Amino acid sequence: MNHALPVILDFISLAYKMPVDEVLSESRNYPVVKARGMMILLAGKKRDGQIAKVFGQNRTNIVNNRRNFLGNMEFDKGLQNEFRSLQRGLIYYEIS
Repeated sequence: MNHALPVILDFISLAYKMPVDEVLSESRNYPVVKARGMMILLAGKKRDGQIAKVFGQNRTNIVNNRRNFLGNMEFDKGLQNEFRSLQRGLIYYEIS
């Protein structure tokens, strides 16, 4: 499904119980980094330029963030399960 970026951002904010401003911040706290990483993955590769504008970064940063996050997910089954759960939850969030 092709979800709108504002919908994904609102969903991530709700799922991680943090304000949208915090998700978009430059914070390096792990919960914020994880929320940003999940948003980048949920948005998909074809929107790197749009995501970069939302975060105030360049496209290369987003590509690197995605690659690093996917590398972490490769070894962390909990992170993989969390991502799958968020994928399912996003569909229900958008329908309601």
